[in-house]
Amino acid sequence: MTNKFLSILIVEADETKAKSLINSILGNGNNPIHVSTLDEGLKIVSKKPIGLILINLECFSSNVKLFVHRIKVICNFQSPWIIGYVSEEGKIDKSFFNLNLSDVWLTGSSHFIREKIENWKIIYFEKTRISHFLKHLYPENIITSFFEQKYPEPIKIDHAVVMFMDIVNFSFKTKELKPTRVARKLTKYFNRFDEIINRFHLEKIKTIGDAYMVTAGVTENKPYPELRMCLAALEIQSFMKVQKSVDQAFNRDFWEIRIGIHTGPIVAGVIGKTKFHFDIWGDTVNIAARTEKASRANTILLTEITRKFIQEFMSVVKDKSIIIAKRGGGINLFELKNISTLIKKKNCLDLVEIEKIDFKRARNFIINHLKSLLPDLCCYHSLYHSLDVEKAVIRFSNCEGLSGHQKLLLRTAALLHDIGFAARYNANENLALQFADLHLSDFGYEKEDIEHVKSYILATDLQERPQDKMAQILCDADLDYLGRKDYYELADKLREELKNYGQLFNEKEWISFQLNFLENKHQYFTESAIQIRGIYKQKRISELKKKLILLH
Repeated sequence: MTNKFLSILIVEADETKAKSLINSILGNGNNPIHVSTLDEGLKIVSKKPIGLILINLECFSSNVKLFVHRIKVICNFQSPWIIGYVSEEGKIDKSFFNLNLSDVWLTGSSHFIREKIENWKIIYFEKTRISHFLKHLYPENIITSFFEQKYPEPIKIDHAVVMFMDIVNFSFKTKELKPTRVARKLTKYFNRFDEIINRFHLEKIKTIGDAYMVTAGVTENKPYPELRMCLAALEIQSFMKVQKSVDQAFNRDFWEIRIGIHTGPIVAGVIGKTKFHFDIWGDTVNIAARTEKASRANTILLTEITRKFIQEFMSVVKDKSIIIAKRGGGINLFELKNISTLIKKKNCLDLVEIEKIDFKRARNFIINHLKSLLPDLCCYHSLYHSLDVEKAVIRFSNCEGLSGHQKLLLRTAALLHDIGFAARYNANENLALQFADLHLSDFGYEKEDIEHVKSYILATDLQERPQDKMAQILCDADLDYLGRKDYYELADKLREELKNYGQLFNEKEWISFQLNFLENKHQYFTESAIQIRGIYKQKRISELKKKLILLH
């Protein structure tokens, strides 16, 4: 059975029936959410990721078909499975099978409902896994067509931006290297390119050897495609320059990149009937490729049409002209230097609605500090614990429907909240706050962001009570293990750590210490933590009480 977190929406007008269904579902990572009407259900689905929806057909069958349609519009190919049920004393009408539902149940015992839920969870997570895999291969609209069992037709895009990149003298630089080493290094670089491309809502079309092809304005509906493409190109250029400096410092061979960007009409579509491949073609693609070939090491060249869309924000200088025979003449190319000013960089990011925080670099920076600074004596408050809290933050944040920016701030707080253990064991939260003040601004965190992160860290002090949902999520994530199956394994690590710092317990004292904390000092705050972890926390309390009785 799966124990992954899954929010399950229950649409039930009868409070008594709803409570009975919730009690049958609780446990094993299930987070039931009850609403009394279909309209309330639509509001929940628009705010939070829902995996399963259970609807009482005896109450809502006349409006279910429209509800299912609206859910699919909201969620696209990531729609939850929608299941209709009839109470045990009711009857399944044949018309229920025409409502576009995933399944129809005649509810039985609690065991029957749990088994059904677990089966659908397996199907849901398998679909999610496949969707996640497909998202790395195809644009979202293509995946939607696949799930709707339609073959996507090619479309013409009148205004698209195409960027080509490749490694300068790649064949010469790699001919003496082992293939595995070349593949590892190329993967490292392309993975970083992927992160940057995703951040700016661009679409990677394909890689061919050391060449990398990207579009904007084709598969996404985001403003300022040229600006987003140029911002991404500058970030990639900066990354390559840093890598070159590192390689030169260690006397290693280095790689350099050249980039070309052009704007114009294209045709986009899926090629093939068996091994599908999304691609773009047309004169615009050819000119972008020629522009890249005309570029030099660590240089970004733009065509004149692309320059017109970004010259207000960026420093661009005339570079050269190239002859394109099929166009009957030459075209002017311009070198993209940089963003005009730091103020304009901030304005650019605001304009294109891009997350300013470079969380990937911040996360690596914090993890490296945790690895090097936390003492071995901290066998519970270790790097593993910080990463475990981060994972729990992600799960609870999804259940609670937080925005992407809110998740980044909470994940930052989760990684930082125990870094003070590097210097002292007790009352170390202020050290984490100092670390946040000193370093987070280097990764794009605004002053307000840093203050939020610091307030969440402070909330993990057991003497404090979290004041808002964000702080509550971090507190619940910090002690998520209290309601998990690995409780005893982690509790033993805590006991060992306390021993390392001079606090010893015999068996009876240790069980009493745990019981006092679980019963009198700890509580889960968010509804999702209460429902997902609360039931197992109560089991731990019962087990510990039995152990204590046996010791008397």
